[in-house]
Amino acid sequence: MIEKRTIAPDVNLWHEKYVSCPMCGAWFVRFELSYDAGSVAPTVGETITGAGGCTGVVTAYSLDSGTWAGGDAAGVIELSGVTGSADFLAYVDNEALTGSSTFAGTADGQAIQKNYGHRIPYSQAVQRDGKFWCISHHNFRFNKKDRDEAKIRVEEID
Repeated sequence: MIEKRTIAPDVNLWHEKYVSCPMCGAWFVRFELSYDAGSVAPTVGETITGAGGCTGVVTAYSLDSGTWAGGDAAGVIELSGVTGSADFLAYVDNEALTGSSTFAGTADGQAIQKNYGHRIPYSQAVQRDGKFWCISHHNFRFNKKDRDEAKIRVEEID
């Protein structure tokens, strides 16, 4: 059964629920934090804590210049689950960073929130087969199937 969600005009859109389309991909948030003066490499899964109280879990990192042994390593760390941030920004320039297991360095600017995937407002999603689809992917995937099911087949009997 095809069920299209609609929203009543008096519903507050600031509190609307969002869903992900299986073809668009799940929506998720990551923060990218530039660092310098790194003396020990981070490990994936490690929690990075700033002097200001922001924390985040390392999902990936890169070494763009310098060396860990020389204490001048610089690059970018990708963090998930960042807490203590406000207005899509986290950490502060020249803030001391420490890791839960290995990392030590200094923030080189603020971490910036990056949004990946596609968020679909509940009012603009179509639910079918237990999943939510954006309208364009729903039409792409099910339009032919719906047309084929709608055909009436009449067979002649002798």
